[in-house]
Amino acid sequence: MAKYILIACLLGRAGALHAQTQTQIELKQIAALALYAQEAKKGYEKIHAALKNIKNIKEAEYALHQIFYAALAGINPQIFFYVENHDPLGSAAWQR
Repeated sequence: MAKYILIACLLGRAGALHAQTQTQIELKQIAALALYAQEAKKGYEKIHAALKNIKNIKEAEYALHQIFYAALAGINPQIFFYVENHDPLGSAAWQR
C-alpha cells in the first residue's frame, strides 16, 4: 500500500512539474508572438509610408500633365495652326 502511495505522490509531482514547464513554454510563445506583432506593425508602417509616397508622386505627375494640357489649350489658334509648327521633328528640312 505504501508503494502505491509513493507512486501516486511521484506521479502527482511529475504532473505539477509538467504543468509548470507547459506554462513556461506558453509564456515564451506569448513573448515571441508579441515580438512578431511589433515587427509586423513596423513592416506595415513602412509599406504604408511607401504607398503614400507613390500616391504623392502620382498626384504630382497628374498635376504636371494638367498644367501642360491647360497651357496647350491657351495657345493662340493662329500660332497653333501655322504651317511650320506642324512639323515638330523638322522633317521638311530633310526633304530639301
